[in-house]
Amino acid sequence: MIPPRPRDEIELDTRELRVNRQPVESVRDATRVIVAVAAIATGAQLTRCLESIAEQSCEGLDFGVALLFDGLDAAETASGVLLPAAIGDRTWVLLANCGSAPRSRNALLEFVDLNVAGCRWVARLDSDDRFAAPDSLATAVAAGEASGVVAVLGGNRVVDREGRLLRLNPATSALVDPTQVLLLLGAMAEGNAENEIPSCNLLLRAQSGLRYPDMASAEDHWLVADLLIHRPGDVAVVAEPLFADYAVNGPATVAAKGAARYAAARRALYEAATAWIRVQSLPGRILGHGQEAIVREYDWRVFKHFYRGILKDEKVAWLAQSLGGTTAIPAPTFDRDEGSDAWVATYPFKQTTAFDAPDEHAVECFLLECLRLNVVCANIKRSNFRVGALGELIYIDVGNWIIPMDVSYFRDASARLFAIGVLGWSDEELLRRRGDHSRAEIWERLPGFSAFYGRLVETRIREAWASAPSRPRSKVTPCNPEVTLVIKACAMDARFAREQIVHIVDQLAAPSGFAERVLLVDPFTGPFLRQHDAGDLEGLMETARTLVAAGVLDRIVVGPSDAEEIRQVNARWFAVDCAHTHSSDDVPVTPQVWAFDGIATRYVLQCDLDVLVGRRRRDHDYLAEMLAACEPDDVVCVAFNIPHASEDGFNRYDAPPGEYKPEVRLGLLDLHRLRRLRPLPATVVNGRIGTTWYRALHAVQRRDGLRTVRGGHPDTFYLHPPNVRKGEPCTLGRIRDLVAQGIVPVAQLGQWDLVAPDEDWRYPARFEDVVVLARGRNTPVEKVERFATGLRMQDDQSFGVVVIDDASVDMRPSHLQEALGWLGDRLTLVRHSRPRGRAQNNLLGVTGLCGNPMTMIVVVDLDDALADRAAIGTIRGLAGQGHDVVLAAPFRPDVPTKVYRPCFDRARATFGGDVWIHLRAFRKALFDALPADAMKLDGDWIENHDDYATMVPIVERSASPIYVPRYLYWHQRTTVLDKAGMRLRDATIMRILGLARVLEGES
Repeated sequence: MIPPRPRDEIELDTRELRVNRQPVESVRDATRVIVAVAAIATGAQLTRCLESIAEQSCEGLDFGVALLFDGLDAAETASGVLLPAAIGDRTWVLLANCGSAPRSRNALLEFVDLNVAGCRWVARLDSDDRFAAPDSLATAVAAGEASGVVAVLGGNRVVDREGRLLRLNPATSALVDPTQVLLLLGAMAEGNAENEIPSCNLLLRAQSGLRYPDMASAEDHWLVADLLIHRPGDVAVVAEPLFADYAVNGPATVAAKGAARYAAARRALYEAATAWIRVQSLPGRILGHGQEAIVREYDWRVFKHFYRGILKDEKVAWLAQSLGGTTAIPAPTFDRDEGSDAWVATYPFKQTTAFDAPDEHAVECFLLECLRLNVVCANIKRSNFRVGALGELIYIDVGNWIIPMDVSYFRDASARLFAIGVLGWSDEELLRRRGDHSRAEIWERLPGFSAFYGRLVETRIREAWASAPSRPRSKVTPCNPEVTLVIKACAMDARFAREQIVHIVDQLAAPSGFAERVLLVDPFTGPFLRQHDAGDLEGLMETARTLVAAGVLDRIVVGPSDAEEIRQVNARWFAVDCAHTHSSDDVPVTPQVWAFDGIATRYVLQCDLDVLVGRRRRDHDYLAEMLAACEPDDVVCVAFNIPHASEDGFNRYDAPPGEYKPEVRLGLLDLHRLRRLRPLPATVVNGRIGTTWYRALHAVQRRDGLRTVRGGHPDTFYLHPPNVRKGEPCTLGRIRDLVAQGIVPVAQLGQWDLVAPDEDWRYPARFEDVVVLARGRNTPVEKVERFATGLRMQDDQSFGVVVIDDASVDMRPSHLQEALGWLGDRLTLVRHSRPRGRAQNNLLGVTGLCGNPMTMIVVVDLDDALADRAAIGTIRGLAGQGHDVVLAAPFRPDVPTKVYRPCFDRARATFGGDVWIHLRAFRKALFDALPADAMKLDGDWIENHDDYATMVPIVERSASPIYVPRYLYWHQRTTVLDKAGMRLRDATIMRILGLARVLEGES
């Protein structure tokens, strides 16, 4: 058994109003009056109610019954109800999932309006009430027909649940006097009214559009008081006979009283009615009213008069700050109403039309505006929208129903607006109700919504990315047709050949490239001078072929092995008769000069495979500088620069006549001049050439006054690691990465060879208040760019960044530098040469590279991105308020409607409680306090689900975690698990959380 994941019991769901049973067509067509009963009570009380309906005098009345059973078990409840014979063939039995009494009543009214065309009147009756007399219904209908009103109000007898009379509550002519109604409402609010408004005894004209407000209590009083105050001429009052026996303390009333809703609802109604009457006396015209305010228009201004106590001062301040710069929601000014000390919102009046036709484009544009404003307009119904002159939707319900962005509410609001504004559904169809977890969530059942919502949020996030400042890009020039890059390798280089070749090509081929990138392989198999490895010629060749296929190299050339060919090369270059390729000191000679003969360009930039190339600035055109240095007639070679302090600046290329020694490790040669100097001076010692080609060239330089110049800019340099420093690949990989970024310790400045000890080669530590820690491997270029964009667009730029690339093989190492270099000293970039895994990278990034225990570590993935300009600022602000863990909502394009519900207090017991989600941030001190084995399982590093392994114990130690329900993060999963994979994943997570052992103990 897997522990439950967090999920609400009340969720957005469909009403699914459906007919379980209905009269025959002839009866349906003849029905003029319907008694509508929402079956809240069942059993004996419902039976008594139905019997009273059956006893009504039906001569000339043509009445029917609509009986609605509400809830997930509606069908089962309806099956146990027996209808009296007198109404059995004239009853509609309806099933629905409405979720509340007012919604059930509205569902009945809507059903009649849409499905019983000839119906003129709908009589409301609660299932625990009954008609007071056999002619109650007929008398009310007659009064309505005679007066042309939209509503008829009758009196009642108040009875207890057993039917015993408690008091009479007649309907009198005073009810059509708004002043008297207000007095009665005041007494009700004080709790000292002898009788309340007989609002349960109501007959409504069909097709009138009247509906009950969606309230937890007193919704019937609200509707009737509204009619009596605003439209007293449209209400007929019937004093005799009484309309119904009203059962006091029914289940809904008892629940409301127990929750204190009963008294609060009556006080709220009195405040509303007071405002209605007062505002009616003001100049202008009434545009509408609701549960918060009454709205009037005067002199082309809209005045929304809020009821007293509805708007808090803090809400007013937030609305005034949040609503602006858009036409989708009015941006009002707020003032105190002198007559009531309540708030009044004022904004310009515009000519608009009703929102009565589906319009997907208008719906999408409106919701995009909400995302831009970071607000949710939560009270979604047609009457709260108007349509502007350009077809745009305008939300006019300015007040408490506009709330700060919360993705759960926004998704619900979007779904409801999609249902009414795209699908054309009823306002009542999609609301929050008790969830049925046995079936798919509503997002999977709402046709087209998931794709619509995903497109909507993605559009907004991409808008935010598009607003990011553009980053400076290196100027790229075409490949230089006059220069070939030659990398010299032997079998002893095989172990780190791939990393080194990729490093050299990536570092040197910018900002301009080469005519060709050639790997020269010496086929010699040993023994080697200063041997550090056994050597693997075939392994080297396989690596080389792979890199040619990948486009890193253009071709491979293998030095000669035929004795006659070797003899010819040596004769051409040194005027000696020798069939050996290596010097008397075992240094390769023939392969290198043989390769020079195969180069078509004038210049060759030749290097040993083991050199480490540093670039402090990748747009530095070192090659142009070297070619310029090679222009004087006496220059044969230009040495590549070595590390110097950045502040040293450019050092002019120069050398004394005859100097310096030609640079064999990494240098530029003018092949035209070199070939004219052949044969180079050499002798044969024990059958081998007694010197190397570069020493022979040096002798020619001294003889003829030629030069190998040195100099250059400190932005580009190289180092050579002695063979004794090549034993540990990870250490060499770290040094290679630091050199590539131009990060060298002071002890290394001015040195050709790698002399600074291993421990001096350290990545820059981060001490900022907020540090973004990103990890990835083989991250596609476009996703790296997206990640960088998410950082660039942040309004708060005072953060540090740690990026750890786990030995990618599918992208250029420098791409991370190019994408993130704009961060400057705020970036710590780690590019492993060997994979470490997520858990060890977490340790390195948090504990190894961040030095401030109070730093908020923002853990992300390199293939994802921040999605909101305020992400960093929000985290910093919340940390300043004392929150040591901050989670925020991720948007997942693969499941766009997915919303997480972090459960901080029971994270482990609720299968991680969603506390592992992106975006996540925590204080470094919380991570450092984790046990040493927190990221291990059975002694092995946790390579998957490390988020569970870290975040659950971190949250358990947190003093003040908080969830930000805004889309601050884009998280795009590409791996889809099948059922077996999901079972394995869940089993692993349970073991990480220690739940497997707990469950075994329970069993």
